[in-house]
Amino acid sequence: MKQNAIVKKIIRDTLAEVEVQRSSACGEQCASCSSGCGIKKTLTVTAINTAGAKPGDKVIIESGTAKVVLLALFVYILPLVIFLMAYFLASSFKLSEGACTIISVGMFLLGCGCVVLINKKLRRDRKLQVEITSVIT
Repeated sequence: MKQNAIVKKIIRDTLAEVEVQRSSACGEQCASCSSGCGIKKTLTVTAINTAGAKPGDKVIIESGTAKVVLLALFVYILPLVIFLMAYFLASSFKLSEGACTIISVGMFLLGCGCVVLINKKLRRDRKLQVEITSVIT
């Protein structure tokens, strides 16, 4: 996945901190939907600086599309799957609907917490690498 970014600072010879505008899910067709995604959000990312970019440079960053899609699927699907499994498991024990709902919501929140912890670990271990591939002139 390729995106435009701006180099904010150099961390080391091979690492730079870049700021990238987060893409919306609707493909920037904000007039066609009213979800409020037209508000631009920026992310600060540490990227491998193989292009020799300097602070203030506009650059193209690239990350593995398959990894990004897999992580997004994981983040959105895992808590939902845990929620459904917990509900059906609790209902198989003939618990009341209220008890099933409370258990499944609790497991959903636990699943969200697991996703947050896994995300922090991936960031710390740099499993999802972002690379500056070129400087835009």
